[in-house]
Amino acid sequence: MTFTKQINDEEDAVLELERMEMLDLSTSTLTIRRSDLLLEKAEKVVPLFQKAAKKIHAVNMSNLVEGGVVSEEAYKSLHSMCTALRHCDIVEVRLDENLLGERGVEACSDLLQCMRIEV
Repeated sequence: MTFTKQINDEEDAVLELERMEMLDLSTSTLTIRRSDLLLEKAEKVVPLFQKAAKKIHAVNMSNLVEGGVVSEEAYKSLHSMCTALRHCDIVEVRLDENLLGERGVEACSDLLQCMRIEV
């Protein structure tokens, strides 16, 4: 996976996440798909999450784990991404249709603990 250009600032990071179809700016929603749970991809997108933190307010992780065996790589990738997102101002996390289990919830714990609850 290569970036289309040098990523220097928030705007570059946002544009790259949009190009990768991970960030929808109209809803400030970042979508993480099952196919994103690779260490190589996580290493590339984590710095983008950090640079675009002010633009990410919701995370959609629906259908990440539907059953079967989840690889160690997937858990590590999920943990890395969720840890990077803890610096965002997250008000919504979608985890529906998942069979995360204890390890999956643990991998998401940094993100879940930092959520800002709106009343």
